[in-house]
Amino acid sequence: MQELLSLSDETTAEEQIIQKLADASLLTTEGDVTRKDAFVEVAHEALIRSWPQLRKWIDVDRSGFRTRTRLTEASSDWENSGCDAAYLYAGARLAVAQEWASSHSGELSTGEAEFLRRSAAAQKEREANELEAAQRLARAEAERAQEAEKRAQEQKQASSGLRRRAFAAVGAAVVALVLLAVSIVMWRAARRQARIAIAQRTAAEEQAAIANTQRLAAQSSEKNANDAREQADGLINFMLTDLSNKLRPIGRLDLLYDVALSAKKYLDGLPKELVTAARLRQEGVTLNDLGDVLTAQGKLQKALEVYEQGLAIKKSLTDQDKSDQGRLRDFALSFERVGDVLVAQGKLQEALETYEQQLTIAQRLSEQSPSNNGLKQNLADSYINVGDVLRKQGKLQDAMGAYQQSLAIAKSLTERDKSNPHWQRELWLSNQRVGEVLVRQGKLQEALDAYQQNLDIQRTLTDRDKTNADWERNLALSYEDVGDVLSAQGKLQEALDAFRQTLAIAQSLTIRDKSNSVWQRDFGLSNQRVGEVLVRQGKLEEALDAYRQNLEIQRRLTDRDKTNAGSERDLALSYENVGDVLSAQGKLQEALDAFRQTLAIAQRLTVQDKSNSDWQRDLIVCLFKMGDTTAKIGGNDNVNQAQEFLRTGLQVADGYPGPERQQLVDSLNLALQKIAHQVPSVSPTTGTN
Repeated sequence: MQELLSLSDETTAEEQIIQKLADASLLTTEGDVTRKDAFVEVAHEALIRSWPQLRKWIDVDRSGFRTRTRLTEASSDWENSGCDAAYLYAGARLAVAQEWASSHSGELSTGEAEFLRRSAAAQKEREANELEAAQRLARAEAERAQEAEKRAQEQKQASSGLRRRAFAAVGAAVVALVLLAVSIVMWRAARRQARIAIAQRTAAEEQAAIANTQRLAAQSSEKNANDAREQADGLINFMLTDLSNKLRPIGRLDLLYDVALSAKKYLDGLPKELVTAARLRQEGVTLNDLGDVLTAQGKLQKALEVYEQGLAIKKSLTDQDKSDQGRLRDFALSFERVGDVLVAQGKLQEALETYEQQLTIAQRLSEQSPSNNGLKQNLADSYINVGDVLRKQGKLQDAMGAYQQSLAIAKSLTERDKSNPHWQRELWLSNQRVGEVLVRQGKLQEALDAYQQNLDIQRTLTDRDKTNADWERNLALSYEDVGDVLSAQGKLQEALDAFRQTLAIAQSLTIRDKSNSVWQRDFGLSNQRVGEVLVRQGKLEEALDAYRQNLEIQRRLTDRDKTNAGSERDLALSYENVGDVLSAQGKLQEALDAFRQTLAIAQRLTVQDKSNSDWQRDLIVCLFKMGDTTAKIGGNDNVNQAQEFLRTGLQVADGYPGPERQQLVDSLNLALQKIAHQVPSVSPTTGTN
């Protein structure tokens, strides 16, 4: 925006045009368009492909666009450095920029024009200094040669005088002969001095020529180095934006990792004097890409270390200019990535504090630019992140408050442009989170309405682009959410149909990229959902097959990364599901062995984070099942041990903050009473993901 507004003093027309194009979704803006620090860009690459006239304009002067882009970046870096002369153009870069500027003089901003003027002045001064030095050297050598010639001439004149006196003084023949001999010697010496002076002058000219050649070679080397760096920078930008954005949706994490690693190697090898703010930002983006791949592969601790490096870079850039909205936005997104890993590791309080920092930045940016839709979307995402942690901590009402904030923003964005997939995705996320709380609160029909709306959104988006893996996964999750509510409502066949839709999508994604642990987990949990319905339909053997497939997947994922608490919990619930079916088949000892695996994991997770209500609930349910199964095996020792399991479950339930606390307590007490009367007990509500 600063470039557009600096072209004229009258900015009203430019602002109106930009606003109209933004309202038509042809441009996206960040910041207030009436301010020079706003940012304007084309809304989507497809616009360039689908707008023939715009493409024609670009094709006509593609190299000019590249020259202008590099000039803008160089001018900005020069201004940010405090107008350090080291950032000015020189040599071929200056010549190319001046040639372009001569035919586009009206398109230069004030800063760019000043940058070119100062670059030209510096270039002229350097050339003048080099020429003056060469001329001084040549003059000095020429003066030495002239002095030698002068001495030779004087000696020659002296010799001629001696000869005249010799002829005049015939009687002094001996003296004349002596003088003649002397004059010959002096004349020869003078000739020798003259030859030396000429040689010295020739050497001086050769030195000047060599100096000029070296100067031209240095300029050529500098040009080649600058050209190579510019090409490398252009390639890095392409790798971190265009290529990265194409690899993510199709799930090619292996290629994305290689791309990010190559970019990082290049940036790490740059000399310190070449590490500009733009290149620091590139390094931050590179670290985020590496962390994203490591997260998807389940390597959480490595991902956290990489994300924290990126966070440190974003903090340093923000500290340099706290008014730069782009840097603040990047800073907030780095907090989000760190928080995501902390959640996966089960460190909820640390994650909450991290997300709250993200939320603080997002709120400030949104208040500064209330018309910027991109910043509003970031704010909505921040509310969702905070709500997720609060929900996991059992603070359902607080979580619902955060989700409602996000939902309100998403609705306002969607109403502005219903065709925008980003706003549709934001509405989908907010609806899903609200639905999860409604399910926990027992408001099933309200939750189903929210989930059905999500399903319609994702069907539309997936039909729009069949190659987008993210949209396919969201469609699978929408079917899963609908199936969960239908199952809770007792509509088992409808629920099973929904879960099988989820399973088919999850399986196709897993085949596409077997290294993606997120898709592997989805596939495992889809098997779990199918198994749960089959159990309720009495198809125990089919259910056991589905549960065992999930168990194998969760074992592999846990082996990849022992620090991933989410994977550990999934594994615990997988053992629990297998144990449930074995118990229903009367295989009590095998069921008890499976429940012991669940108990060991549940106890470890609860000790790790006592604020995680989901883990507390898992432990309570597992203690109930251990007690119930042990009692069914029979024998005095087993009955006593069963009672101990149930009493421990009651102790844990005392501090459990979830809404189903009383239900769990009642189930545990009833089990204790029935053990005393040797009557089979009724299972409490099982855990959910």
